[in-house]
Amino acid sequence: MRRLDWVLLCDLRGSLRPLRDTLDQPGDRTPLENQKDNSMKKLFVLLTLVLGLISTALPGFGQAPVPATPENAASFVGDWTISAEGQQGPVQIGLSIKVDAGKVVASLAMGQQDAQPITDISLNGKSLLLRYSFDYQGNAIDASVSLVPAGEKYTAELAFAGGAYTMSGTAEKKK
Repeated sequence: MRRLDWVLLCDLRGSLRPLRDTLDQPGDRTPLENQKDNSMKKLFVLLTLVLGLISTALPGFGQAPVPATPENAASFVGDWTISAEGQQGPVQIGLSIKVDAGKVVASLAMGQQDAQPITDISLNGKSLLLRYSFDYQGNAIDASVSLVPAGEKYTAELAFAGGAYTMSGTAEKKK
């Protein structure tokens, strides 16, 4: 045995006991260590509760998108003009959403490009999400358009190539 094992240690109560006894008992923890563990447990429980409340309070947060039907997407059916701005400047996009054979379908026209048909349409909370892909120089590029109600107006969020390029702006339904 080393000499250090026999050194005496004075604890907070003023009593003496061998240091060896203190080191040899793995379950012997100080009140400060126990208090830190309890604080971490309380913090974890609190964060879990807060995230649970947020996920139920915010529309669309924590919800899985549901397929668009003529009933749940009725307010989005019609012709739209999207005015968006990205790193390349402003752009005007024509979007037409309609019901065809009991399904919600759309087509999107940007600049001189042909209209792009869109069949992957869903609702995420109160927002309409349209997903499609297009060919760019022989490569398939995924894209998404979100129409988000903002009071009496709508905002538009566009993402290309998994969000590598994004644009945001407004969407106005034609009368």
